[in-house]
Amino acid sequence: MRTLTWHRLVATCPDRTWACFLAELWVAGAGLGPRPVIEEAGDAHGTGCTRRIGVGTRGVRERITATTYPHVLAYRVINPSWTTYPVNHHMGTVTFEATRDGGTQVRWGVELVPKRGTGPIVMAVTRFVIGRYLDALSRVCRASIAVDVGDVDERRPGGLGARRTNAT
Repeated sequence: MRTLTWHRLVATCPDRTWACFLAELWVAGAGLGPRPVIEEAGDAHGTGCTRRIGVGTRGVRERITATTYPHVLAYRVINPSWTTYPVNHHMGTVTFEATRDGGTQVRWGVELVPKRGTGPIVMAVTRFVIGRYLDALSRVCRASIAVDVGDVDERRPGGLGARRTNAT
């Protein structure tokens, strides 16, 4: 079994980072290739959600197997094969840990067993895809903050996104 781990500091809180992860990476596919097809919706936090990534009816199928909102999301490839993703096993865990400055430290760990003779290519493709996914997550989280700047948020008087008014 081989393991890979990525770390990324993101500017948004864990709740928002989780929402961006599900919307931009899981559902939209981070702009890599064709948009995933959601085969099963899962619950409100994603558990049970199954997506297919590929063209037509073929492609890699992944399922979110467990979540502890907004801290841990686990998923696995449910149809590994020579024609989809040449591994015998692929399981990932994404953790979202709050930082003191209001951001999130995202840790993405993958354990996988490439099929015989495919190790170097599987590892390179996995590194590329997860790296691009994390770039997209950082980008969409930053963009979500920019959208907030003009919003009125009564729960955060004087803070980011709040508009100050002069009392007369």
